[in-house]
Amino acid sequence: MKLSIAFTVLIAFLPAVISAAESDGVSSELFVRAQGSQVKAVLRLAVKPGWHLYHDDLGNPDAIGLPTVVSLQPENLSWSKVVFPPPHRLEQYGLGTWINSHSGTILLYAQGVLPPGEDLKPVTAKVTGQTCSDAGACVQFEFLLDSPGRGDDALFANFPDKLNPETTPEINQALTTQPAKAESDYTAVAFPDFQPRAEASATRGFLLWLAVAFLAGLLMNLMPCVLPVVMLKVMSLAAQAGESKGRILLHGLAFGGGMLAVYWVLAGLTIFFGLTWGEQFQSSEFMIILIAALFAFALSLFGVYEFGVPATLNQLAASGQKREGLGGAFLKGALATVLATPCSGPLLGGTLAWTLKQGAPTLFAVFTLLGIGMAMPYVLLPLFPVLRKLIPKPGEWMVTFKQAMGFVMIFMVLYLMMSLRQDLLLFTNLFLLFVGLAAWVWGRYGNGRVTVAAVALALLLLGAQISFRNVPDFLNGSEGRNNPYEEFEPEKFKELLASGHNVFLEFEAQWCSNCKLNKKLVYESDGVVALLKRKNVAVLRADMTHRSARTEMLHNLRARLGGQAVPYLAVFPADDSLHPYVRPDLVSRSDIEEILNKLPEGKQ
Repeated sequence: MKLSIAFTVLIAFLPAVISAAESDGVSSELFVRAQGSQVKAVLRLAVKPGWHLYHDDLGNPDAIGLPTVVSLQPENLSWSKVVFPPPHRLEQYGLGTWINSHSGTILLYAQGVLPPGEDLKPVTAKVTGQTCSDAGACVQFEFLLDSPGRGDDALFANFPDKLNPETTPEINQALTTQPAKAESDYTAVAFPDFQPRAEASATRGFLLWLAVAFLAGLLMNLMPCVLPVVMLKVMSLAAQAGESKGRILLHGLAFGGGMLAVYWVLAGLTIFFGLTWGEQFQSSEFMIILIAALFAFALSLFGVYEFGVPATLNQLAASGQKREGLGGAFLKGALATVLATPCSGPLLGGTLAWTLKQGAPTLFAVFTLLGIGMAMPYVLLPLFPVLRKLIPKPGEWMVTFKQAMGFVMIFMVLYLMMSLRQDLLLFTNLFLLFVGLAAWVWGRYGNGRVTVAAVALALLLLGAQISFRNVPDFLNGSEGRNNPYEEFEPEKFKELLASGHNVFLEFEAQWCSNCKLNKKLVYESDGVVALLKRKNVAVLRADMTHRSARTEMLHNLRARLGGQAVPYLAVFPADDSLHPYVRPDLVSRSDIEEILNKLPEGKQ
């Protein structure tokens, strides 16, 4: 039970840790200039080094990410569509897709027209979107901006002529209509007023719907998601065969109570937050907590520690001493219901479709009947001798069965990970290492000791801190560096060499741990950063994480430079770019500083 308390504390703590691990990765400023009825607006988005954001048009219908959306006020101005610079195509490795993205500092332009006789009100902007680090951490952002003033002339130097209604009459017509919305503004999408044809089932009365809900809950016990926990409950009933009927009934009620409690929680989520069946799986925090709980449950089945059913079931069967506690039975019932929510059993879909159109009292009643239906077999089994005969007798088979169910739990962990956000996979796997360590400490030294429970809980909290804050911060690089890495483009690279610039070219990959060490410990060190600035070195990054036509191009360049693997560094002096300095593998700070000191003063 103490371990269940530890998980309860973790559930309350983990979302805060994940939230604290997220950083916007971008800052935004709004500058406005008005002349007569024309208002020009420039938004400057500064993306941190090692981060990127997405274009207003993702470009690929299969891309995973949120577009950048800009809404300008006041409403009495008619605004043009916000103009973005050309995006870069970014491969979304592991997803098999690509997406339009931006990095560095970008300028967005928009122009408004003030109707005759109207006074100009303060111009504001709302900017929403998503930034992602090169290490895979993503976070949504939202800015509400006021303009601090006119801004530098350089900001407006390249303001698009096509947004000037005086030079383009057809744009003027567009500007004086309703404000244009980004294609990704799905809130503006309208659909016809469909009138679905009612099925015969829609005419059922309230009492009949309650009966259908009870039957739907009963059938949920047959869903593949639920069966592992159900079979473990049957095994624990077999272990309790020698106990009194009243004790067995209490265990059945506790197991069913756990099921019913989750149904009530789901009813509350639906009534107060509008979440329908299974939508809690859209929360990354919920997914991580559930994955961690299932992993911990699997470890208990392999005998690392005890969770309800004793680890040495053969001794249990012989002695009849140690039994599953009521708290363990309750938690198993709750877990069975949570695992049922990704599934839609027979009759459940139609029941929910009708229920979600009803008021709160009806919805709560239907969810209660769903829970009672699912819990009923575990309450009835202990009451009737005929049904108790269906429960297998305790014995050695229980040890084998328990361990086999452990592999089923591991499969459930992997199944849920397939639905987890890709950028969280690495950090979640790291967190599971701490979950396993905490479970081992509890199993090895626990025996009900409060001190050991505190140590296990501390390991879980420390694991959450390290996995979702410290490690992402380390992989994402330091903040405030004034030498952002630019993505390698062959035309840009050739132009830099031809124009007499020093060039620092780093070949790396996301799966390369030595690449991250080089960057964190050497390339981003204060001494190296200062020399890169002083020598005016252009810093380029060649990402070779996954095979593609672009990667093949980078492979050919690296081969010409004498490299065969990552990490690999090439530093091209401005006065002799055909003879670059090259370094494979791990590098030292002193070596890189020595190379940079040899470079001539590069061009600005």
